[in-house]
Amino acid sequence: MAAFISIVFSTALIMFAAEFADKTSLVAISIATKSKRPMIAYLGSLTGIIFTSIIGILFALLLGQIIPDFIGIISGLIFLYLGISSLFPKENNHPKEDSISIDSNDTNWTGFKLYLQSSFIIAIAEFGDKSQIFLIARASLQNPFAIFLGAIIGMGVVLAISIYFGDTLLEKVPEEKLETIVGIVFINVGVVILANFIFLN
Repeated sequence: MAAFISIVFSTALIMFAAEFADKTSLVAISIATKSKRPMIAYLGSLTGIIFTSIIGILFALLLGQIIPDFIGIISGLIFLYLGISSLFPKENNHPKEDSISIDSNDTNWTGFKLYLQSSFIIAIAEFGDKSQIFLIARASLQNPFAIFLGAIIGMGVVLAISIYFGDTLLEKVPEEKLETIVGIVFINVGVVILANFIFLN
């Protein structure tokens, strides 16, 4: 039980640090601001995260069945890639608010329509993102349910803070420092995984 809780907590913490003030949170802010319905925007965004997380977990389980002998080295390389990409992020990878097509003046706008659209937009933003890749890499090595639960908790907190406190708080967050910390953590984890695979096989 202690190991399960440790995995959940560490996953939530890494997801929080990796996604705070990143693409997904900025998209969520835009949706909530333009729709002026933060609760529905939050629930829709969280649904999108849950969907992409389930896809990631299933993919990790599939990899474990197809290439069980090489899952360690693949996961280690993925962590190294995530670490390096966090230390050297690409420029202009944050979407502009104008790219989110939410019309707050639409009289036909319904809560369900906003829920569906925010779910779809966040799911698209998350596919192939570093948080989903991290989820796949870790779930292939440890308890998938614990990884899933931790990911949802971490991203749920990020979305809540982003939507309800918005740009004012995010501007005060040292995003570059968070990226550096996350990058160092990913690289260290990748090195440990690869070392275990090399010396224990």
